[in-house]
Amino acid sequence: MSTDHTRPQLVSLSMPEVIDLGNGIAPATFAVTATGSAGIDRAVFWFDSPLGYGFSGATAAGSWPLMVVNGIWQDGQSSVTRHFAPDHSANAARTVSLSRVALEDINGNSTIYNAHTLAEMGLPTSFQITGGATDTTRPRLISISLPEVIDLDAGPASATFGLTAEDAAGIDRAVFHFDSPLGFAFSESATPGTQSLMVVNGIWQDGQSTVTRHFAAGHSANAPRTVSVDRVMLQDINGNQTVYLRQQLEEMGLRTDFQISGAAPDTTGPQLVGLSLPQIIDLGDGSAPATFTLSATDTAGIDRAVLWFDSPLGYGFSETATPNSLQMLVVNGIWENGQSSLTRHFAAGHSANTPRTVSLDRIVLDDINGNSSVYHAPDLAEMGLPTSFKLWEGTPPTPELSYTTVLSADTLLVRIIDPSNARDGARLSGHITLELDGASYVGTTAPGGGSVTHAEIGPSGGRFQLDLEATLAAYRPRGSHLLEITFDLEHSGSMRIIRETLSINDRAADVEWIGRVQFSVFPPLVARDDTAEAIQDGAEISGNVLANDTGEGLRVISAAGSSGRVGVPVSGDLGTLTLEEDGSFTYLPNLAAHLPAGVTAVDVFQYRVRDGGGQREYAELEITVTGVNDPASIDGDTAGLVTAGDPDRQRIAGQLTVIDPDQGEDRLQMPEAAALAGEFGTFSLNPETGAWDYTLGPQADALPHGSAAVTDTLQVVSLDGTATETITITIEPPPLPEPDPRAQLSVAVLDRAGNPLDGTTVSFAADDDASYSGAPGPGGVLDFELAAGSAGWVQVTRAHSPQTDARPTAADALDVLRLAIGLSPSWGAARPLDFIAADINQDGQVTATDALEVLRAAIGLDTADGQRWVFLDPDADLTAISRSNSLVEPGLRVDPLPPGLTEVSLTGVLLGSVQDWA
Repeated sequence: MSTDHTRPQLVSLSMPEVIDLGNGIAPATFAVTATGSAGIDRAVFWFDSPLGYGFSGATAAGSWPLMVVNGIWQDGQSSVTRHFAPDHSANAARTVSLSRVALEDINGNSTIYNAHTLAEMGLPTSFQITGGATDTTRPRLISISLPEVIDLDAGPASATFGLTAEDAAGIDRAVFHFDSPLGFAFSESATPGTQSLMVVNGIWQDGQSTVTRHFAAGHSANAPRTVSVDRVMLQDINGNQTVYLRQQLEEMGLRTDFQISGAAPDTTGPQLVGLSLPQIIDLGDGSAPATFTLSATDTAGIDRAVLWFDSPLGYGFSETATPNSLQMLVVNGIWENGQSSLTRHFAAGHSANTPRTVSLDRIVLDDINGNSSVYHAPDLAEMGLPTSFKLWEGTPPTPELSYTTVLSADTLLVRIIDPSNARDGARLSGHITLELDGASYVGTTAPGGGSVTHAEIGPSGGRFQLDLEATLAAYRPRGSHLLEITFDLEHSGSMRIIRETLSINDRAADVEWIGRVQFSVFPPLVARDDTAEAIQDGAEISGNVLANDTGEGLRVISAAGSSGRVGVPVSGDLGTLTLEEDGSFTYLPNLAAHLPAGVTAVDVFQYRVRDGGGQREYAELEITVTGVNDPASIDGDTAGLVTAGDPDRQRIAGQLTVIDPDQGEDRLQMPEAAALAGEFGTFSLNPETGAWDYTLGPQADALPHGSAAVTDTLQVVSLDGTATETITITIEPPPLPEPDPRAQLSVAVLDRAGNPLDGTTVSFAADDDASYSGAPGPGGVLDFELAAGSAGWVQVTRAHSPQTDARPTAADALDVLRLAIGLSPSWGAARPLDFIAADINQDGQVTATDALEVLRAAIGLDTADGQRWVFLDPDADLTAISRSNSLVEPGLRVDPLPPGLTEVSLTGVLLGSVQDWA
């Protein structure tokens, strides 16, 4: 019976024109007429949007974008009636369009008709939904109830979960979603599954519903911990949903977690022990049953095994069931340490059952505690388990056999293999006639058992016949041999199979011909170790490692552990080796710079030798390298600076590094004690690390302040004496004293004759608004202590005293009048201070008014402008002073003061008195 690849054809379809929901639930019938040679399995309507319907008038409506029509046999028609809910959220009034119709026959062939094709066939592609009031109100959660603790310490435990909710149409279901999977069953006797959600059905209108689940002790998903509700989903019978996240539940005051306590869970995965597959599933006479068997072990008990194949298979669960196209097969009911099997019925003509070799991809074992083990095809083959079977229609194929040979130095193996993977447990029988020269027959083995007989044969060969009767191994790894014939090689010769007659299960096999096998016997190979000597960084040396070996056709096949290193430079510990295939070598000792002078080290290279007969031996080449002295260098801190008299700069430290390729010579010689004692301080040195320091001694205190810097030095030498370096320390003498940062302003107050003037008050008004004042001491001098850089004005005041100050006379008044009218005073030429003293009213000019005021003062009358003192800068420029310009600014301007003493003076002028200074 050939495989059926003919696809089914659609003849017609019918749908309602209008589904009117105005009067409540409305039934609607959908029908299909189709033809197929094997019979139609089903048809599927796909719509452009979901619909809300139930499978009867009493069942709750679900939300579906498709509708399945089953049971169309051969060339016929089938229909389904579905009940549309008036209030369902998916049944809004609209036009519903067909997206496509998919037909599938019982042999797995499919045909898809899209909406465009249906329209071209003149078939309806849409219908109307009218009437009804779509319910879009979502259900509301009132409360949830959770167990506080699920204690699994004493074994399995039951736990109840409940909800209270309300909805006008009625609640269809609620779903708890947890933050991690749980291991529970729906009854005490059921096998627990691993679920991260829990469904609560049957909450109607405003009510409550609960479910009780049975939690398994030891289940891998039931480790002791806190389990939290991640979210709760409510759905009413009209398809409206509400989702409450954990945060929302907690804001409603609802508890969202519970504890799992008890013993640690079982985490041990199950183990596969045995596997049996059908050898051939022959569909030549119609559908055929096939049995698959597994043996497995697990402390808790096996829940199921799943066999995954490399391609889909078409089988049914019974002789009368419609076959499905599945790529896996589930075997249930393996308890503890036992075996379970199942039989499936493979459909002849099914599109998934084309003749071929079907291979196992993997087997997945699950125990009842949720632990899984996966065995891939290579794992199964290593365990000696079958990994394939054949699908055939009619007589099985002719068995195919071939030979392989394995030749070593003293043994020849001839193996019979089965490229077509002959069935495990089959019987191999027949005769093989051989001709042998230069070898002796040892024996024949068959992995599955059986007997092999042969005629007498001489020690050096001859012609003889093997009579075979062997059973193949029950479990044989893919590609393993069926039979192995062993010969011991005595001398060079050959083996030839003259004829063979072989069969498997009494069916003659096609055997691939093998030609004469030639072999050579070589004397034993002896590879001896080699030695050589070299000087560090000296001339390249050479030799041949095969010169002392015994054997024929010798060649080097690997160097330093790799065949890829023959004939190429290889770096060793001390140098670079190039080893050629003919055994010649060169060695350059260019990596031994770390060897001190006269020290030796050995560079070892392993190599492998092969003779003409394939024998292989390892040997070593040992090269002794003698070191020479390598010059050193010194790097690091070679200078420092200290300061006498500064407690923070009495010591300096540094670090030197000796760079010497010679191992153990990267250090300094220790200087003599005298060398460490400097002129002004003391050195210390750690010759191992190169750390040094220098500390000033008391002799540095004698250096003059501000004198030139001096130095102390220490010469250091590398251990091998090839490198020197000098550490130079610069010693700075004590610095000169810092200049006094203060300024002293000394103010002298004098009369016009340059004599000290007592009874005065001197003040200094600084530019930064600070002010100072005081009375001069003896000699008319007052000193101010100020900050360097201070600037401002010096002012002097003195009250006029008739008792101590001279009263003006009539002669003074006459001289003022003379100055006022431009005449010289009585004593001669007028001076600038004369004009200033004559301007008693200080209006800036000398007039008769000034003369009158001086006269009134002289005779004791009251005056508007009496006598008073003004004090001037004696160094002020008075060249512009005259009888018409007699006004001058009193006081003395002081520029920013330098550190130290600044002396200034002011001259006092008594207004109205001119004769006293004539």
